[in-house]
Amino acid sequence: MFYSMRWEREQAMKLLPNNCYVPLATLLACLMAMTCGCGNNSGLVPVSGKVVFESRDLPKVCRLTFLPVGGQPAGQVRPGSATMESDGDYTLTEFRGIKGLYPGEYKVTVAYYDLKPGGNKDVEADWKEVIYDLPEKLVVDADAGRVDFDVVVP
Repeated sequence: MFYSMRWEREQAMKLLPNNCYVPLATLLACLMAMTCGCGNNSGLVPVSGKVVFESRDLPKVCRLTFLPVGGQPAGQVRPGSATMESDGDYTLTEFRGIKGLYPGEYKVTVAYYDLKPGGNKDVEADWKEVIYDLPEKLVVDADAGRVDFDVVVP
């Protein structure tokens, strides 16, 4: 039996030219990757927007955090974060190759740094972190292609 399986394999190998094995293996690997659905963002909705400060200039560093409030199905609870650009725009950052939030309701927190009164801007200890919780919640709808959520900090 061993002899016949070996003979059959040798006969099959003779059917294909020697230089076709690498392209054939590459083609098979590509087909497998496409059918496996590697890294799809199924169910996630991209989030971006603009941060506006009403009573001051934009800070140099500003972070936004999106925490799920509840109501998400099991396995679809995932917080998100973003860093504000110099013009006030933000886009939810990528985590493990995935961008976006699952549908549901999120509490949004803005954290930035202010110089303490009489402080020296070149001394790290003279800065204090300010954390502001938005009173409204972000609602991400499953049918939305993307969510534009502007943030106003009083």
